[in-house]
Amino acid sequence: PRRAAAPPQLQLLKQAGLARSSSSNSRRLPKQLLASRLCHHATFRGHGFPVYSLLWDKAGRRVITGADDANIKVWCVVTGLLLATARGHGGEISDLSLSADGSMVASGATDADVRVWSMQPENLGQNLAVLRGHTAPITLIDFHPKLPYALLSASEDGTIRLWDAADQHFAPLLLLPRDGFGALSSSSSLAAGGGAGGPAGAAAGDGSSMAAAAAAVDAAAAGGSGAA
Repeated sequence: PRRAAAPPQLQLLKQAGLARSSSSNSRRLPKQLLASRLCHHATFRGHGFPVYSLLWDKAGRRVITGADDANIKVWCVVTGLLLATARGHGGEISDLSLSADGSMVASGATDADVRVWSMQPENLGQNLAVLRGHTAPITLIDFHPKLPYALLSASEDGTIRLWDAADQHFAPLLLLPRDGFGALSSSSSLAAGGGAGGPAGAAAGDGSSMAAAAAAVDAAAAGGSGAA
């Protein structure tokens, strides 16, 4: 029989040199980390309020932080210097996500907006898009792992939206969990249905709706002009 794979935590520790590789079947994590391998590298100061969101860029040379001061900052890991400050949100930053190609970072905040910022050196921190539609604080945002422009957002308003991060005029696809797992609607049909609970506000969560959601992801990545 195939040997069970080691837990991902143990694999990460082994890659970092904090756990010894072993041919045994033991799945236990080490009781003590090798503290001598860990050292303080840098302290970044500049936010006026607590930081609750942090990302590394794809190359591992920059750190992106989001804080309760409503700002997003980009730092150089090597020098510790502040490279850019992205301003525009009207509330605390609740989540950050980096695009698959590393060219953009998206931020969600308690002001119910999702904003997209450039990570390109020539216009680092520039606001590329403001994605509005949620009516309550953003709780989570996440770029697609392969499609660089497909961005998902979740909010306390009870909806999940799929955006084209490169086009703020793109009509997002709405997923309405409260109407059943997989229920979806475009922005236009939601409005026509008179709200999230209206008959036109959601389609049945069947195979056709899932196919429509997949098509919407492809359309977002290709810069489509309408929701699937």
